[in-house]
Amino acid sequence: MSENYPHGPEKPLLDLSEKTKAFYAMKAQYEIRRFEQWSGQPWKEQDVNFVRFFLDRQSKVKGNTWRLLRSCVRFYLQEQGASQEARDLLEASVGIPPEQRAVSSDARKMARKQFPREALDGILDILESDDRPHGGEYDGFLAAWLRANLEVGLRPAEWEFVEARQHDDQYLVFVRNAKATHGRGNGEYRTLFVPRSVFLMVQRAIELRDRLMEFGLTWKELQHRIRIRLYTVRQDVPQARNICLYSTRHQVIADAKSAGKSPAEIAAMVGHNSEDTNRRHYGKARVGRGVSHVLGAQGSAQPGHGQGNDLASGQAPQAN
Repeated sequence: MSENYPHGPEKPLLDLSEKTKAFYAMKAQYEIRRFEQWSGQPWKEQDVNFVRFFLDRQSKVKGNTWRLLRSCVRFYLQEQGASQEARDLLEASVGIPPEQRAVSSDARKMARKQFPREALDGILDILESDDRPHGGEYDGFLAAWLRANLEVGLRPAEWEFVEARQHDDQYLVFVRNAKATHGRGNGEYRTLFVPRSVFLMVQRAIELRDRLMEFGLTWKELQHRIRIRLYTVRQDVPQARNICLYSTRHQVIADAKSAGKSPAEIAAMVGHNSEDTNRRHYGKARVGRGVSHVLGAQGSAQPGHGQGNDLASGQAPQAN
C-alpha cells in the first residue's frame, strides 16, 4: 500500500506517466461534467457532494471499470486541491463489500420505482431534526412535499401549477397536466378528489412552495434545490438508495394498483391518456401498500371542469 493511497492497491500518483495523467484527467473531467449537469453547480464548491454523486455510480459500473474511474477521480481531486473531506470520503470507499457493488439494470430501476416507508421515515427524521448538522432552508418544504406527493402522485414539474380548493363538502386538487401535448395526457387539466387529510397535506406544501417562491425563485429552480437536498439526505439513509423525487409518483401508482383500482382510474388520477402507460412503466402492485387515498379523478380541457378524456367512472365521490 502506498503513502498516497493507504486504503487500497491503486498505483501511487508519483509513478504515473504524463500520458497516464492526461488520460486520468480526461476521465475525471467527464465524471465532473456529469455532476455539474446534474447539480447545476461548480464541482469545486460542492466537492464532497461530487464524491457522493460519483460513489453512487459504483452500483452501475462493473469492477475493473469502476477501479479505473476511481483512480482517475482520486488523481484529479489531488491535482486540483480538493478538500480533505472529499478526498477522505473517496479513500474510505475502497473495500465496499461485493454485495453492495454492481447490480442489474432491472434491480436499479425497481429501486427507483418505489418509495419504501422505511426510506421516508429515515429522510423525515433528518429533515425535521432540530440538531441536523447540514440542515437547509428547504427542509420543511421537502418534508411537506414528500408527504403530499406520496398521496397524490403528481409529476414533480406539475407542482408549479397546482391548487387545493374546497367546494361544499368536497376537497379538490386541480392540476395542470405536464404532458398534455400530442394526446399524451388526460386533458390539459385534471381534478383529483381527495379526503380532507390529504387536502391539508397538499395545501401545506403549496403554502411553503409559495413562501419560498416569494424570494424570486422559479418552480424549476426550487425543484432543483429540493432534488439536490434529497440526494444529500438519502446518503445517510440506507433504505433510500436510488430514491428520487419521481419515486413518489411510482409509489402512488403502485399503491393504487395494490388497492384494486382499475387501469382507467389510475390513468385518470395520474394524467395518462393511455391505460397501458402505468401498467407497463410504473411501480408494481407488489410494492404497493394496499391503499390509495385519491377518491376519484377527472380530466378536462380547462381547470375545474369535468370535460375531456374522463377515464374515471361515475360522478365524483364524496370526500370524507
